[in-house]
Amino acid sequence: MSLNKSKSFRTTAAIVTAASMLFGVSSLSAYEEKWNDKKAGDPVEKDGEKVPNSLFRVDGEIWGAYEMADKKPSGEIDTANGFRVGRSYVNIRGDVKEGEMKGWGYRITLDSETGSQASNNASAIFLKYAYIQAPIAKGTFLRIGQQHIPTVDGQAGTSLQSIWGHRYLDDDGKAMWEELGVNSSTDLGVALIHQNKLFNVHLLLGNGESYKSTGNGNGLSSKGQTSLSTVANGDSKSYGLDLYGMISLTPLAKDEKDKGLLTIAFPFRFQNVVGVQRKEYDNVTAFDPVAGTFTAISGQKKALQDYAYGTEVDLHFKTDIMKLTVGGGTVIKVDRRADALLFNDTVGNLDPNNNADLDTFFTTNYARAADSRGQANYMFAHAAFGKFGLVARYSTGTGANTLNERIGVANGVDTAERMIIEDIKAGNGIDGNLSATAIRNFDQGRSRFTKTLFGVTYSPNARFSATMGVSHITGQAGSGDSYKANKLSGINTYTADSFAGVVAPGTIVTDNDLIGEKNYDRQTFVRMVYKY
Repeated sequence: MSLNKSKSFRTTAAIVTAASMLFGVSSLSAYEEKWNDKKAGDPVEKDGEKVPNSLFRVDGEIWGAYEMADKKPSGEIDTANGFRVGRSYVNIRGDVKEGEMKGWGYRITLDSETGSQASNNASAIFLKYAYIQAPIAKGTFLRIGQQHIPTVDGQAGTSLQSIWGHRYLDDDGKAMWEELGVNSSTDLGVALIHQNKLFNVHLLLGNGESYKSTGNGNGLSSKGQTSLSTVANGDSKSYGLDLYGMISLTPLAKDEKDKGLLTIAFPFRFQNVVGVQRKEYDNVTAFDPVAGTFTAISGQKKALQDYAYGTEVDLHFKTDIMKLTVGGGTVIKVDRRADALLFNDTVGNLDPNNNADLDTFFTTNYARAADSRGQANYMFAHAAFGKFGLVARYSTGTGANTLNERIGVANGVDTAERMIIEDIKAGNGIDGNLSATAIRNFDQGRSRFTKTLFGVTYSPNARFSATMGVSHITGQAGSGDSYKANKLSGINTYTADSFAGVVAPGTIVTDNDLIGEKNYDRQTFVRMVYKY
């Protein structure tokens, strides 16, 4: 045999071997292999035969979709339209199943998501998970690395993501804590996982900035904050670590023969429980000993220590003709804030009886802030009747002053007090000279969102599922007015007040008041997943 033929034979053999490993002979499926790993200890014998002590597996998911070209109330076409690949995962797992190292394991997951359709970004490949796991007691493990956040995909037997069961619906299919923007799905840290028949705990002490944060190169913030409002509101990354957790109860036995499973889950997140640096809320930002000038900001640590908690109750049961999962829950988010002061060489000369000095103080030297709170409630159901099924979800709660499904908070400082401060900042003291437009648009903490999703599912087998459905978001601003849009807004040279100025002069009347329609964000879609 010639050298070239030998190389060709070896190449062909390698390709055939790899294909048989990945796809098998009978089906397109995950690759799984059991073997005796000498590093995991001596072989285990059962019934006189050696039993493989280790398991290696490669699997994953591919999401596909077609987004309909929905028209907005303004007459524009939604940018989310056409074919796309939502996500694609490749999971590599290794676990020791027997012997003295039983319970040790690792996971590496590569992820790819489509870039923004509006900006025509290409897909990006990145590391989703990379962690090792070590047993410390029966049913209890430590996990170290880039891993699941308990409030989204708990690893102690209760996963809100798995219970929802339709993650492939992309933004519309996320577990509620992720969809509401309370936290990401993945973070870097160390976790404690305990699971038993009736009681499960998953705790994670993590960086808090999620796995996609660049920060200072280590997933943390860079230096102390120098903005007065940022210090007061705690709106920054931090050197501190967050504690995520999921405590859940399963009062019905986890026996596959049982027809029902009840789960009561208590997810929570406490931000910056340890490690906050003083310079992040109390620091000197400038000092010139020659000129005798200085600037220092004084805030409070608590402004960085936001927290969120919730409850979700889920019931899964099956009959001879259907499988049904119903659930509902609530999420409460507390954005902790605190007054902040800026001291400089001129602050001592400010005269509180002088309107201009009062304006300077409230504009430059003082930020009034108080703990702010938001809440969202939700419910969902999915039912399967053979190959076909129905899925629905509804959520509503405190909005974030924009048209989306993210939970916001209502300002903790009383509306009347904030209006007085804004009046002072206008420069003439407390004389009620705020414009009618400013008063009308003033944030009264009434921002809300409502989102509904409904779809028809088709699952011909355990690997493939597809859903044809629609999601619909409406809401109102902090002033209490509904978001509105009109068809003139997309016309070149058109200005918001031009039409209103002709029909009813005065900025309190806008074009949306006269010809606007209630705004919404609607998306009709066909989305699918293949699990291999």
